[in-house]
Amino acid sequence: MTLAWLFPLGALGLLTLGAIVVLHMRHRMPGIVRFPQLAFWPRVPSESRESPRWRKPPISLLLILQLLAALALALAFMRPAMPDVAGFIGQRADAVQHVIVLDGSTSMLARTDDGRQRWDVAREEVEAVLDSWQQGDGVTIVVASGNPTWKKAVDGTQVDELRDWLADRPVPGGVPDQQAVSALIDGSLLPDLAPSITLVTDGGLTMSDVDVAVDVVLVGEPASGGGNVAIVDTVVIGDGGNRSIRATVLHDRPATETLPWVARAGDADIATGTITLASGESETFEFGVPDGMEQVTVSMVVDDALPEDDGAIVSFAGDTLTGLSVVLVSDLPGAVQRVLEVLPGARVEVYPSTTPGIVEIAAGADLVVYDGSAPSPDDVPNAPMLLVQPSDLDNAWQIGGVAPNPEVGDIRLDDPIMRDVSLEGVLFGETPIYVLPPEAEVIASGSDEVATLPLIWRGTVNDQPYVAFAIDPARSSFADRVSFPVLIAQTVDALAGQTAGGRAIPGETMTFDVPGEVLAVELVDPEGRRTVVDLPGTDGATQPVTLPVSAVPGQWTIGLLDASGFQVDSGAMTVSIGDRAEATLSQPDVVDLSFDGVGSQAGEQSSSESSSLVELWPLLVLVGIAVISLEWWAWLARSIGFRRMPGGTQP
Repeated sequence: MTLAWLFPLGALGLLTLGAIVVLHMRHRMPGIVRFPQLAFWPRVPSESRESPRWRKPPISLLLILQLLAALALALAFMRPAMPDVAGFIGQRADAVQHVIVLDGSTSMLARTDDGRQRWDVAREEVEAVLDSWQQGDGVTIVVASGNPTWKKAVDGTQVDELRDWLADRPVPGGVPDQQAVSALIDGSLLPDLAPSITLVTDGGLTMSDVDVAVDVVLVGEPASGGGNVAIVDTVVIGDGGNRSIRATVLHDRPATETLPWVARAGDADIATGTITLASGESETFEFGVPDGMEQVTVSMVVDDALPEDDGAIVSFAGDTLTGLSVVLVSDLPGAVQRVLEVLPGARVEVYPSTTPGIVEIAAGADLVVYDGSAPSPDDVPNAPMLLVQPSDLDNAWQIGGVAPNPEVGDIRLDDPIMRDVSLEGVLFGETPIYVLPPEAEVIASGSDEVATLPLIWRGTVNDQPYVAFAIDPARSSFADRVSFPVLIAQTVDALAGQTAGGRAIPGETMTFDVPGEVLAVELVDPEGRRTVVDLPGTDGATQPVTLPVSAVPGQWTIGLLDASGFQVDSGAMTVSIGDRAEATLSQPDVVDLSFDGVGSQAGEQSSSESSSLVELWPLLVLVGIAVISLEWWAWLARSIGFRRMPGGTQP
């Protein structure tokens, strides 16, 4: 350790050591003794008759204690400091900017060996860092999640508020947004304070490329072999009145298992079964849903490290707030309409292709579907679009011919909309050959003896995303396959967002429109936490509201409040937290939060040197006071002893 002296001039205080020694060398002057005659003078002790004014320093307990006390106080006056003395009582020489990066991903819900959530253990570690705050320091907590947040404190009152804010905060969830979190960390640094960065994580976050030392605190250990089973996806499959749910289960355990599952509507079981899963494997099971069911909960009957992702909720009853609003433009609605209407929470409005003003009609819609038609160039809606065998659209695509019955070509199986979708053996019938612009992305292609043609592709029109199918469900055999409703459902998810239809993703936000007279939106999670989002209000028009969603599974309630606080409307949304990346506890995906700018903002002194430099003067002052107290007691004991001697005088 390197000892630094922050006030070297304080060494002048060491002169007090010499002064104390000089005072102890000074002999007391002989007292005046009166005798009736000189005959008695020889009987006076010689030391009383001939004592000199100065003597050698007496080696006594009082002298030693006084020297030690003076030395401790003189050294304290010099303000000694050294790094890495966390075990000492001291105060840092320089103020620092504490940046605490707290992992808020869904995997923080997992249990530790003692049964506590990793999130609870992580918050205790953050509390320990907050305890090191001293006057002049700054503190910023960055919660890394899909929708990262931060909160700052610069004084004792705000630090207490920061503790309260953290204590009541649930796990935000989601996979941390690397760019957003890194930007928040970078924005937390101040040019006049050296940074002290602490990363509290379960291993899913790292900061490998930064210019300062990062204190990494790991909470929880990966369970042996994983130890987790999760329902990571649910898809509603239906055509007309028949509906079923297909659930995908991820198995993150070391051995092959046969596990039971159950589907419930209210208190009644509507389906049960088992599924056999190998280590690291994901499989699906499917069951029918009786008519009249508004909400179904499907769960794995298993004991694992992350019980919150063992189940998923599928809600079929949408409402005016969070339901999936779909505008279908079609002259002959058929298979496409039937699939859309059975999607969870979907409300489908059908308009002929000759209807003018689709832009205004679809102003509040989540999705516009064109079946056998396309928007006119001057009436392109401001919403995502699904186009099924569309007609020509200038500057977007043109039909350059027809393939009699193409065969399946290349398919991007890694694309989310093609998951569990098979086109093998489909009879496509006559299929237009679309000529696409260079920026269009072909997801599935086909071919005949003459040409290669796109079957499914995506792109943008007027800054709005779209997915287009060259396949005509009425002329092909594709509509008769179970892959068709799966493709439609996954395409709707990709375009309208998985929050459409009242479903919400932990760590993300849900956005929808509310009336202009609404001045606040109240969100209550299944555990009773209440969040109120204030709105400015508008005259007559609608206004968007964005609500944060955390990793609390279940049904959330939404209330719209007017100026008097009266609830004018209500709605609901369901949250299921199953996620492929976050459910894999044995080998989690690591998000690197490296960022730039630390070196330039921290100044010349590195954070590792400045943030850990601790002043020792408080410790030395305590030592000095203790020694002075001991010296006083020693003097008092000696004085009492002298008074008890015959004559009551000092020898």
